[in-house]
Amino acid sequence: MFKNELSGEPGIKQMSLEAGSDQTKIYIVNKFIKVNYRLVEKSYIPMLEIPVKEGRNFSDLYGTDKTSAVIVNEAFVKAAGLKNPIGTPIQIKDWYKKDATIIGVVKDYHLGSLKEIIQPVIIGINDGSEGTMLIKIDKQRQKETLATLEKVYKIAIPVPNIAIHSGMSSMQKNMSRNVNGKKLLMQLPCYLF
Repeated sequence: MFKNELSGEPGIKQMSLEAGSDQTKIYIVNKFIKVNYRLVEKSYIPMLEIPVKEGRNFSDLYGTDKTSAVIVNEAFVKAAGLKNPIGTPIQIKDWYKKDATIIGVVKDYHLGSLKEIIQPVIIGINDGSEGTMLIKIDKQRQKETLATLEKVYKIAIPVPNIAIHSGMSSMQKNMSRNVNGKKLLMQLPCYLF
């Protein structure tokens, strides 16, 4: 619903869902590796301008992309000791059990603080049912777009005292709300370009 309501907003350049686990165990080439596992929409990699180093991004042209394809980062390739990662089968052995095949390798990118060491990452397709909505907005239309985001959010989740806050060191917008006297924080990252 949230994505549909915002699709016509002229100040929104792109949107993509992201969900994931901080640590997941995968089995590859006779060894276990701990990785960060992300479930994303196919628009995630281009939206965040993460370069594809080898192979390809997810595509509707390949039916197996939704069920058994993953993209990995350079740190994953190094940790797994892979020379030719494209086509390599992996088994996810944690909360989300699945067999998959590597279809692409992206350049290393930061999931969190720039001070943290980049960890191995595997990226799979999100079915669109849950996750954090990443929104890239037009900096020239920032004020009206943020007002629209707040309005749509209040309709989708009718809780009093929602406010959008801007962090000085990041481009994320945090939405906070008070429920029964407790302050809850929800993130709705917005990137200004």
